[in-house]
Amino acid sequence: MINVEIVKDERLRILHSALVIRVGAIYPKTEQTIFEFSTKYNLPGVTNGRVWVMAEMEFPWDYLQHVAVDILQKNGLVEKWDYVLTYERNCYSNPFESGYLYRDIPELEGLDWIESIILETGNWAWSRY
Repeated sequence: MINVEIVKDERLRILHSALVIRVGAIYPKTEQTIFEFSTKYNLPGVTNGRVWVMAEMEFPWDYLQHVAVDILQKNGLVEKWDYVLTYERNCYSNPFESGYLYRDIPELEGLDWIESIILETGNWAWSRY
């Protein structure tokens, strides 16, 4: 069974707590496709082929932290270079008072492989490449 849903959208929505993974890092470090890797570890999420987003509705993000440390790091993926943990900023009720509107998602800001923006419609991330 495939746990990862493929979408055609360039920009992926960051919901709740999220683990954002650079898809291009998986095969070189694990010799597995994203689908083989997700099946082996029973990891869900959504991907556009360049970025893979896993989300959970909990904070703190215990499950995502477990995936990052016990699965990604043990397979050679490096935090901030290959993946990053982040969370959705609420800009829906008072978007202009939040201080985040039209800015990068703070944890993704300055990373070479990913871009992001927070809009009234949500928090969005996409690959630079």
